[in-house]
Amino acid sequence: MSVRKLLSLILACMMCLSLCLIAGAEEIPVITIAIAEKTNVEDHNTNWTTLQLEEKLGIDIQFEVYPATDYNTKINMMIQSGGAELPDALFVTPSLSELNSWIDSGCIIPLTEYYADPEISPNLHEAVERTGVDFFAQITQPDGNIYSVPTLNQSYGNEHPYKLFYNEKWLAALDAQVPTTPEELYDLLVKVKNTDLNGNGKADEIGMVGGMNGVYPGWFSYIMNAYIYAGDSNYFVVDDEGTVTVAYNTEAWKEGLKFMAKLFAEDLIPKEILTQDNNQYLAMLNSEECTTMMLLYTSPSRINAANEWRNDFVAGQPLVNRDTGKPLTAFRPSVPNNGSFFITKNCKNPEAAFRIGDLMVSEYFGIVTRWGQEGVDWDYLENVKDVDLSDLTANVPGYDVLFYPYNDAKFWSSGEIQNRSYIQTGPYIREYAIANSMGISQSGATAFSKRNAEANVLYQTSDWNPDHVIPMLIYTQDETEVYTDIKTTLDTYRNEMTANFLAGNVDIDAEWDNYVAELENIGLSELLEVVQAAYDRMYK
Repeated sequence: MSVRKLLSLILACMMCLSLCLIAGAEEIPVITIAIAEKTNVEDHNTNWTTLQLEEKLGIDIQFEVYPATDYNTKINMMIQSGGAELPDALFVTPSLSELNSWIDSGCIIPLTEYYADPEISPNLHEAVERTGVDFFAQITQPDGNIYSVPTLNQSYGNEHPYKLFYNEKWLAALDAQVPTTPEELYDLLVKVKNTDLNGNGKADEIGMVGGMNGVYPGWFSYIMNAYIYAGDSNYFVVDDEGTVTVAYNTEAWKEGLKFMAKLFAEDLIPKEILTQDNNQYLAMLNSEECTTMMLLYTSPSRINAANEWRNDFVAGQPLVNRDTGKPLTAFRPSVPNNGSFFITKNCKNPEAAFRIGDLMVSEYFGIVTRWGQEGVDWDYLENVKDVDLSDLTANVPGYDVLFYPYNDAKFWSSGEIQNRSYIQTGPYIREYAIANSMGISQSGATAFSKRNAEANVLYQTSDWNPDHVIPMLIYTQDETEVYTDIKTTLDTYRNEMTANFLAGNVDIDAEWDNYVAELENIGLSELLEVVQAAYDRMYK
């Protein structure tokens, strides 16, 4: 037996023993939990995961299953009516506004005392060690309490949402290098425009594809990062002293816009980028023949698998930021959500309920909720059956194989009804090493999957992240109202002006001062006061 499994068994026995002693003097605790139905879960009450949790904890778990279509609405209605109908616990993820209202209602209880006691929350404390992140601080609300057990999934692939992928065959045909500066990018785009790289006799080559305002905007971040960091989804920038500002009212941003406007004016990137929707973007990317030189996304996965030329795309370094002198890319660190498990005021045994959430965030159940039942859907490497172990390699280069899923596509993607896992409903915490250490067949791995893995490692291990980012911010209810009201108007105005600047409809130099003044009129300074207060509360 491996050390990992032995420790897990000892922990389970200790927890079971302690609760069995309680059960010896009292009845076995019954914990009712609200959960949204899932079409590929047969029965949450008889699910293998439920039976495992019950056995390890000495608790009777009874799920109350509600339709998924209006699940949060149902929970909110019960809370708004006073919470008398709420079960003991909730598997639910609220918005920040919903969470604030739930706290104010008193319908969910603080769990701070359980977090403070490692004997009650051993797996949560162990998860801090596994992830290397003090996520307790990230889920502490402004009143100083923690109200939930969260979900946290560290992911190489997701933390760099705008990786540069370029067509290596086209780059070689042009005898060019991956650009490192805006000037080099300009020169490459000129060559792409003037060369029939796909050999179809048409001038249909596109230097870069993308969209705006949530439609694959990676190209914008990629270029702007050469001038000022534009990788935060709100374009926040944090300096060495922890002062939060925005990028889009700076001279550096203005210079970045002027460079992009030049690219549009010379048709080096298509103006459709400024207005196209998701479907139009996909159509541009998936033309009958390859027309694309560069794209910015987590992977080239939006190129249809039937297009064999998607295998020609490899990852390259981002542009060099002119101030730091090093490549700079968007970085979004993995953070906990607003909570996946809550205990209500109606719970008679909140400690017993809390132990459910704590056990679910263990490394073992983090695997179970994603890959299914041990011994059926997956096994640790030492227990893998009927597989050539010499053919296995870790999902991410540089890691050792931890476990092997026998038929992940069937379990995860087929939609087949099963009764072994909750399929990522409820809390779980997975560090990088879990997904990275998943075994895959070397002989069965595609060139596409290998290159994606290499891209993830390249971006995760290179020194291309900004020095400071804002992982997440938690606002009070009052702060949320101010923030939302101002930001909605601010975003609309900034997006409209950005599109007009880039399209050449508005002269950037002539209108810049008016643009900056209008940002202030809308309430930019007030917005930053709210953001700074939340940042100081969480990170200073």
